[in-house]
Amino acid sequence: MERNSIFRYVFIVIFTGILSGSAVFSQIDESMDIFDGGVEDGQAILTEYLRPWMNAFSADLSAGWYNTATVHKLGGVDVTFTVNISFVPENAKTFDMSKIGLKNLEPVGSSTIAPTVAGCTDEGPLLEYRAVNATDTVTLASFRSPAGTGYDFVPSPMLQAGIGLPAGTEIIGRLLIPVKVPETSVKMGLWGIGMKHSVSQWIPVLKRLPVGMSLFGGFTRMNVYAGFQLEPDSYDNLENYRPADFTGQEISAIIQAYTIDLIVSTNLPVINVFGGIGYGKTSTDIDVNGNIPIPGFHPDISVTCPTFTDEDIHKIPGMKIANQSGLRFNAGIRLKLAAITLHGDYTWADYSIYTAGIGLSFR
Repeated sequence: MERNSIFRYVFIVIFTGILSGSAVFSQIDESMDIFDGGVEDGQAILTEYLRPWMNAFSADLSAGWYNTATVHKLGGVDVTFTVNISFVPENAKTFDMSKIGLKNLEPVGSSTIAPTVAGCTDEGPLLEYRAVNATDTVTLASFRSPAGTGYDFVPSPMLQAGIGLPAGTEIIGRLLIPVKVPETSVKMGLWGIGMKHSVSQWIPVLKRLPVGMSLFGGFTRMNVYAGFQLEPDSYDNLENYRPADFTGQEISAIIQAYTIDLIVSTNLPVINVFGGIGYGKTSTDIDVNGNIPIPGFHPDISVTCPTFTDEDIHKIPGMKIANQSGLRFNAGIRLKLAAITLHGDYTWADYSIYTAGIGLSFR
Protein backbone atom coordinates (compact mmCIF):
# COMPACT_ATOMS: atom_id res chain seq x y z
CA MET A 1 0.00 0.00 0.00
CA GLU A 2 1.32 3.50 -0.83
CA ARG A 3 2.10 5.25 2.43
CA ASN A 4 0.44 8.49 1.38
CA SER A 5 -2.48 7.00 -0.57
CA ILE A 6 -5.44 7.83 1.69
CA PHE A 7 -4.14 11.34 2.26
CA ARG A 8 -3.69 11.87 -1.48
CA TYR A 9 -7.18 10.73 -2.41
CA VAL A 10 -8.85 12.85 0.26
CA PHE A 11 -7.32 15.87 -1.44
CA ILE A 12 -8.34 14.72 -4.90
CA VAL A 13 -11.97 14.18 -3.89
CA ILE A 14 -12.38 17.59 -2.30
CA PHE A 15 -10.23 20.01 -4.19
CA THR A 16 -10.03 18.86 -7.84
CA GLY A 17 -11.21 21.79 -9.95
CA ILE A 18 -11.02 24.30 -7.11
CA LEU A 19 -7.31 25.09 -6.99
CA SER A 20 -4.38 24.34 -9.23
CA GLY A 21 -3.45 20.95 -7.85
CA SER A 22 0.27 20.92 -8.63
CA ALA A 23 1.41 22.59 -5.41
CA VAL A 24 -1.06 20.58 -3.32
CA PHE A 25 -0.14 17.19 -4.75
CA SER A 26 3.61 17.85 -4.53
CA GLN A 27 3.15 18.35 -0.79
CA ILE A 28 1.14 15.13 -0.49
CA ASP A 29 3.67 13.07 -2.47
CA GLU A 30 6.37 14.06 -0.02
CA SER A 31 4.31 13.46 3.14
CA MET A 32 4.15 10.36 5.34
CA ASP A 33 0.95 8.42 5.77
CA ILE A 34 -0.78 9.94 8.78
CA PHE A 35 -2.68 6.70 9.41
CA ASP A 36 0.52 4.89 10.45
CA GLY A 37 -0.30 5.94 14.01
CA GLY A 38 -3.72 4.30 13.87
CA VAL A 39 -7.14 5.13 12.48
CA GLU A 40 -8.27 7.45 15.28
CA ASP A 41 -5.09 9.53 15.29
CA GLY A 42 -5.11 9.71 11.50
CA GLN A 43 -8.68 10.99 11.53
CA ALA A 44 -7.92 13.56 14.23
CA ILE A 45 -4.98 14.99 12.27
CA LEU A 46 -6.82 14.91 8.94
CA THR A 47 -9.87 16.68 10.37
CA GLU A 48 -7.89 19.57 11.84
CA TYR A 49 -5.64 19.79 8.81
CA LEU A 50 -8.53 20.05 6.34
CA ARG A 51 -10.88 22.15 8.49
CA PRO A 52 -9.86 25.62 7.13
CA TRP A 53 -10.45 24.69 3.49
CA MET A 54 -13.72 22.95 4.38
CA ASN A 55 -14.83 26.13 6.15
CA ALA A 56 -13.70 28.30 3.25
CA PHE A 57 -15.29 26.13 0.58
CA SER A 58 -18.60 25.86 2.41
CA ALA A 59 -18.56 29.62 2.95
CA ASP A 60 -18.34 29.96 -0.85
CA LEU A 61 -21.43 27.78 -1.23
CA SER A 62 -23.47 30.11 0.97
CA ALA A 63 -22.49 33.25 -0.95
CA GLY A 64 -23.27 34.77 -4.34
CA TRP A 65 -27.03 34.19 -4.17
CA TYR A 66 -28.17 37.78 -4.84
CA ASN A 67 -27.07 41.16 -6.17
CA THR A 68 -30.29 43.11 -5.64
CA ALA A 69 -33.22 43.14 -3.24
CA THR A 70 -35.63 43.70 -6.12
CA VAL A 71 -37.70 40.64 -6.91
CA HIS A 72 -38.54 39.58 -10.46
CA LYS A 73 -42.01 40.35 -11.72
CA LEU A 74 -44.10 37.29 -12.57
CA GLY A 75 -42.26 35.45 -15.35
CA GLY A 76 -39.11 37.59 -15.13
CA VAL A 77 -35.89 35.62 -15.34
CA ASP A 78 -32.14 35.95 -14.91
CA VAL A 79 -29.12 33.73 -15.47
CA THR A 80 -26.02 34.67 -13.51
CA PHE A 81 -22.44 33.41 -13.30
CA THR A 82 -20.51 34.31 -10.16
CA VAL A 83 -17.16 33.49 -8.59
CA ASN A 84 -16.85 33.50 -4.81
CA ILE A 85 -13.39 33.62 -3.19
CA SER A 86 -13.24 33.00 0.55
CA PHE A 87 -10.19 33.67 2.72
CA VAL A 88 -8.85 31.67 5.64
CA PRO A 89 -8.23 33.77 8.79
CA GLU A 90 -4.75 33.82 10.29
CA ASN A 91 -5.73 31.81 13.39
CA ALA A 92 -6.87 28.89 11.19
CA LYS A 93 -3.53 28.42 9.43
CA THR A 94 -2.09 26.34 12.29
CA PHE A 95 -3.34 23.91 14.94
CA ASP A 96 -1.91 22.48 18.16
CA MET A 97 -1.10 18.75 18.01
CA SER A 98 -1.26 18.51 21.81
CA LYS A 99 -4.94 19.53 21.86
CA ILE A 100 -6.55 17.18 19.32
CA GLY A 101 -6.71 14.03 21.48
CA LEU A 102 -3.96 11.90 19.94
CA LYS A 103 -3.81 8.43 21.50
CA ASN A 104 -0.78 6.74 19.94
CA LEU A 105 1.24 9.52 18.36
CA GLU A 106 3.36 11.93 20.40
CA PRO A 107 4.92 15.18 19.14
CA VAL A 108 8.70 15.21 19.52
CA GLY A 109 10.47 18.45 20.38
CA SER A 110 9.46 21.73 21.97
CA SER A 111 6.85 22.81 19.39
CA THR A 112 3.48 21.14 18.92
CA ILE A 113 2.14 23.69 16.40
CA ALA A 114 1.46 22.27 12.92
CA PRO A 115 0.35 23.99 9.70
CA THR A 116 -3.12 23.36 8.37
CA VAL A 117 -3.73 22.88 4.66
CA ALA A 118 -3.98 26.68 4.36
CA GLY A 119 -0.76 27.25 6.27
CA CYS A 120 2.89 27.64 5.36
CA THR A 121 4.73 25.14 3.19
CA ASP A 122 6.99 23.91 6.03
CA GLU A 123 6.33 20.49 7.56
CA GLY A 124 4.96 20.30 11.09
CA PRO A 125 6.29 18.62 14.25
CA LEU A 126 7.87 15.17 14.25
CA LEU A 127 5.35 12.56 15.44
CA GLU A 128 6.30 9.17 16.85
CA TYR A 129 4.33 6.04 17.70
CA ARG A 130 6.11 4.15 20.46
CA ALA A 131 5.48 0.83 22.20
CA VAL A 132 7.18 -0.70 25.21
CA ASN A 133 8.26 -4.33 25.52
CA ALA A 134 9.81 -6.04 28.51
CA THR A 135 13.16 -4.31 28.16
CA ASP A 136 12.93 -1.39 25.79
CA THR A 137 10.86 1.28 24.06
CA VAL A 138 10.46 0.68 20.33
CA THR A 139 9.49 3.39 17.80
CA LEU A 140 6.93 1.80 15.49
CA ALA A 141 6.31 4.84 13.30
CA SER A 142 7.94 8.23 12.89
CA PHE A 143 6.93 11.05 10.52
CA ARG A 144 6.33 14.77 10.37
CA SER A 145 2.85 16.22 10.08
CA PRO A 146 2.11 17.38 6.52
CA ALA A 147 3.12 20.78 5.23
CA GLY A 148 0.56 23.36 4.25
CA THR A 149 -0.02 24.47 0.68
CA GLY A 150 0.49 28.21 1.10
CA TYR A 151 -3.02 28.81 -0.31
CA ASP A 152 -5.14 30.74 2.18
CA PHE A 153 -8.07 31.27 -0.21
CA VAL A 154 -10.58 29.02 -1.99
CA PRO A 155 -12.35 30.15 -5.20
CA SER A 156 -15.65 28.61 -6.27
CA PRO A 157 -17.68 29.37 -9.44
CA MET A 158 -21.47 29.27 -9.49
CA LEU A 159 -24.10 29.24 -12.26
CA GLN A 160 -27.67 29.93 -11.22
CA ALA A 161 -31.03 31.10 -12.53
CA GLY A 162 -34.00 32.89 -10.99
CA ILE A 163 -37.64 33.25 -12.05
CA GLY A 164 -40.42 35.49 -10.75
CA LEU A 165 -43.44 33.91 -9.06
CA PRO A 166 -46.73 35.42 -7.83
CA ALA A 167 -47.00 37.44 -4.62
CA GLY A 168 -43.64 39.19 -4.94
CA THR A 169 -41.64 36.00 -4.69
CA GLU A 170 -38.70 34.70 -6.71
CA ILE A 171 -37.24 31.20 -6.76
CA ILE A 172 -33.54 30.68 -7.49
CA GLY A 173 -31.84 27.42 -8.44
CA ARG A 174 -28.26 26.22 -8.72
CA LEU A 175 -27.29 23.02 -10.52
CA LEU A 176 -24.17 21.19 -11.62
CA ILE A 177 -25.13 17.83 -13.12
CA PRO A 178 -22.67 15.22 -11.75
CA VAL A 179 -19.67 15.11 -14.06
CA LYS A 180 -16.43 13.13 -14.09
CA VAL A 181 -13.26 15.17 -13.89
CA PRO A 182 -11.03 14.20 -16.85
CA GLU A 183 -8.08 11.90 -16.13
CA THR A 184 -9.26 11.17 -12.57
CA SER A 185 -11.83 8.97 -10.87
CA VAL A 186 -13.48 12.06 -9.37
CA LYS A 187 -17.18 12.80 -9.91
CA MET A 188 -18.78 15.94 -8.56
CA GLY A 189 -22.17 17.59 -8.64
CA LEU A 190 -23.96 20.48 -6.97
CA TRP A 191 -27.49 21.68 -6.48
CA GLY A 192 -29.07 24.47 -4.51
CA ILE A 193 -32.43 26.10 -4.01
CA GLY A 194 -33.26 29.56 -2.71
CA MET A 195 -36.26 31.88 -2.39
CA LYS A 196 -36.48 35.65 -2.21
CA HIS A 197 -39.63 37.44 -1.04
CA SER A 198 -40.28 41.17 -1.32
CA VAL A 199 -40.74 42.90 2.05
CA SER A 200 -41.08 46.30 0.37
CA GLN A 201 -44.54 45.45 -0.95
CA TRP A 202 -45.82 45.33 2.64
CA ILE A 203 -44.27 48.67 3.70
CA PRO A 204 -46.05 51.65 2.05
CA VAL A 205 -43.19 54.13 2.47
CA LEU A 206 -40.74 51.81 0.71
CA LYS A 207 -43.06 51.39 -2.24
CA ARG A 208 -42.71 55.13 -2.92
CA LEU A 209 -38.89 55.13 -2.74
CA PRO A 210 -36.25 53.75 -5.13
CA VAL A 211 -35.30 51.24 -2.44
CA GLY A 212 -36.09 47.57 -2.16
CA MET A 213 -36.07 45.20 0.78
CA SER A 214 -36.48 41.44 0.67
CA LEU A 215 -35.99 38.30 2.73
CA PHE A 216 -33.90 35.45 1.32
CA GLY A 217 -33.26 31.85 2.35
CA GLY A 218 -31.07 29.33 0.53
CA PHE A 219 -29.50 25.86 0.73
CA THR A 220 -26.62 24.43 -1.32
CA ARG A 221 -25.29 20.86 -1.33
CA MET A 222 -22.23 19.55 -3.14
CA ASN A 223 -21.45 15.83 -3.54
CA VAL A 224 -17.98 14.66 -4.52
CA TYR A 225 -16.86 11.05 -5.04
CA ALA A 226 -13.51 9.44 -5.90
CA GLY A 227 -12.73 5.77 -6.30
CA PHE A 228 -9.32 4.39 -5.38
CA GLN A 229 -7.54 1.06 -4.90
CA LEU A 230 -5.49 0.31 -1.80
CA GLU A 231 -4.29 -3.22 -1.09
CA PRO A 232 -1.83 -4.68 1.43
CA ASP A 233 1.75 -5.03 0.25
CA SER A 234 1.47 -8.75 1.01
CA TYR A 235 -1.35 -11.23 1.60
CA ASP A 236 0.93 -13.66 3.48
CA ASN A 237 -0.60 -12.87 6.88
CA LEU A 238 -4.20 -12.62 5.68
CA GLU A 239 -6.58 -15.53 5.99
CA ASN A 240 -9.93 -14.00 5.09
CA TYR A 241 -9.07 -11.26 2.60
CA ARG A 242 -8.08 -11.42 -1.05
CA PRO A 243 -7.68 -8.73 -3.77
CA ALA A 244 -11.41 -8.80 -4.60
CA ASP A 245 -12.20 -7.69 -1.04
CA PHE A 246 -10.56 -4.33 -1.73
CA THR A 247 -12.71 -3.34 -4.69
CA GLY A 248 -15.38 -0.66 -4.28
CA GLN A 249 -13.14 1.62 -2.25
CA GLU A 250 -14.36 5.21 -2.45
CA ILE A 251 -14.06 8.52 -0.69
CA SER A 252 -17.13 10.74 -0.64
CA ALA A 253 -17.63 14.26 0.65
CA ILE A 254 -20.91 16.05 1.24
CA ILE A 255 -20.66 19.80 1.84
CA GLN A 256 -23.82 21.69 2.83
CA ALA A 257 -24.49 25.39 3.40
CA TYR A 258 -27.60 27.18 4.69
CA THR A 259 -28.19 30.92 4.77
CA ILE A 260 -30.99 33.35 5.58
CA ASP A 261 -30.60 37.08 4.85
CA LEU A 262 -32.41 40.40 4.96
CA ILE A 263 -31.43 42.33 1.79
CA VAL A 264 -31.67 46.04 1.01
CA SER A 265 -30.78 47.72 -2.30
CA THR A 266 -31.40 50.85 -4.30
CA ASN A 267 -33.54 50.56 -7.43
CA LEU A 268 -32.08 53.00 -9.95
CA PRO A 269 -31.75 52.62 -13.73
CA VAL A 270 -28.01 51.87 -14.05
CA ILE A 271 -25.88 51.79 -10.87
CA ASN A 272 -27.17 50.41 -7.58
CA VAL A 273 -25.77 49.46 -4.21
CA PHE A 274 -26.98 46.50 -2.18
CA GLY A 275 -26.28 44.88 1.15
CA GLY A 276 -27.50 42.19 3.48
CA ILE A 277 -27.32 40.86 7.01
CA GLY A 278 -27.94 37.24 7.73
CA TYR A 279 -27.04 33.99 9.41
CA GLY A 280 -25.19 31.10 7.82
CA LYS A 281 -24.45 27.53 8.86
CA THR A 282 -22.33 24.91 7.07
CA SER A 283 -21.20 21.31 7.57
CA THR A 284 -18.98 18.72 5.86
CA ASP A 285 -19.21 14.91 6.00
CA ILE A 286 -16.34 12.76 4.72
CA ASP A 287 -16.70 8.98 4.32
CA VAL A 288 -14.12 6.38 3.32
CA ASN A 289 -15.97 3.33 1.99
CA GLY A 290 -14.67 -0.20 1.55
CA ASN A 291 -12.07 -2.34 3.33
CA ILE A 292 -8.95 -0.29 4.06
CA PRO A 293 -5.63 -1.94 5.03
CA ILE A 294 -3.74 -0.01 7.72
CA PRO A 295 -0.17 -1.08 8.54
CA GLY A 296 -0.01 -3.14 11.72
CA PHE A 297 2.91 -4.50 13.70
CA HIS A 298 4.09 -7.99 14.49
CA PRO A 299 2.97 -9.36 17.91
CA ASP A 300 6.65 -9.71 18.80
CA ILE A 301 7.45 -6.09 19.64
CA SER A 302 11.09 -6.60 18.67
CA VAL A 303 9.96 -6.99 15.05
CA THR A 304 9.32 -3.38 14.00
CA CYS A 305 8.53 -3.96 10.32
CA PRO A 306 4.89 -3.16 9.47
CA THR A 307 2.79 -6.23 8.69
CA PHE A 308 -0.79 -6.91 7.62
CA THR A 309 -3.09 -9.32 9.40
CA ASP A 310 -6.86 -9.76 9.39
CA GLU A 311 -7.02 -7.40 12.38
CA ASP A 312 -5.38 -4.63 10.35
CA ILE A 313 -8.22 -4.39 7.80
CA HIS A 314 -10.53 -1.54 8.78
CA LYS A 315 -13.68 0.25 7.77
CA ILE A 316 -12.82 3.84 8.63
CA PRO A 317 -15.68 5.65 10.41
CA GLY A 318 -17.08 8.77 8.79
CA MET A 319 -15.66 12.15 9.70
CA LYS A 320 -17.88 15.15 10.30
CA ILE A 321 -16.43 18.63 10.25
CA ALA A 322 -18.71 21.08 12.00
CA ASN A 323 -17.98 24.25 10.06
CA GLN A 324 -18.50 27.85 10.98
CA SER A 325 -21.86 29.39 11.72
CA GLY A 326 -22.88 32.88 12.68
CA LEU A 327 -23.81 36.34 11.45
CA ARG A 328 -22.78 37.57 8.00
CA PHE A 329 -22.79 41.09 6.53
CA ASN A 330 -22.27 41.94 2.89
CA ALA A 331 -22.28 45.04 0.70
CA GLY A 332 -21.76 45.51 -3.01
CA ILE A 333 -22.44 47.41 -6.19
CA ARG A 334 -24.41 46.37 -9.30
CA LEU A 335 -24.18 47.84 -12.81
CA LYS A 336 -27.04 47.22 -15.27
CA LEU A 337 -26.58 47.87 -18.99
CA ALA A 338 -29.78 46.90 -20.80
CA ALA A 339 -30.16 43.19 -20.00
CA ILE A 340 -26.54 42.71 -18.88
CA THR A 341 -25.62 42.98 -15.20
CA LEU A 342 -22.21 43.20 -13.55
CA HIS A 343 -21.81 43.00 -9.79
CA GLY A 344 -19.29 42.65 -7.00
CA ASP A 345 -19.59 42.47 -3.23
CA TYR A 346 -17.74 41.67 -0.03
CA THR A 347 -19.01 39.54 2.85
CA TRP A 348 -17.75 40.12 6.40
CA ALA A 349 -17.69 36.87 8.38
CA ASP A 350 -15.24 34.52 10.10
CA TYR A 351 -14.30 33.45 6.57
CA SER A 352 -14.74 36.61 4.51
CA ILE A 353 -15.71 36.36 0.84
CA TYR A 354 -15.21 38.41 -2.32
CA THR A 355 -17.85 37.88 -5.01
CA ALA A 356 -17.91 39.01 -8.64
CA GLY A 357 -20.37 38.08 -11.36
CA ILE A 358 -22.02 38.73 -14.70
CA GLY A 359 -25.56 37.92 -15.79
CA LEU A 360 -28.52 38.44 -18.08
CA SER A 361 -31.67 39.77 -16.42
CA PHE A 362 -35.16 40.30 -17.83
CA ARG A 363 -37.49 41.77 -15.25
